[in-house]
Amino acid sequence: MDALFPLGKRSRKVVRWLFQYLQPANWLGSTVVLGAARLWTSLYAHFVGNVLMSIWRVLAWGRQQQPQEHEQQQQQQQHQAHALEQAMHH
Repeated sequence: MDALFPLGKRSRKVVRWLFQYLQPANWLGSTVVLGAARLWTSLYAHFVGNVLMSIWRVLAWGRQQQPQEHEQQQQQQQHQAHALEQAMHH
């Protein structure tokens, strides 16, 4: 073994690791597992993002409706006051 690996135990470990890493069964399995994990994470993140976005839209829509309703009430009051003034002048 010393003739094949003159640097000793460390070089044998490096060569063993390289052969194990380069075997298709090892990297194919890890690629499939990592791919599935990434897909699941992506789908989960997309789902959570959609839920949070929906909640934000509901809250933002409610906040937008309140000022619009207030503006509509003010416009109605102004219109009624204007109509009353016109009625009093005639």
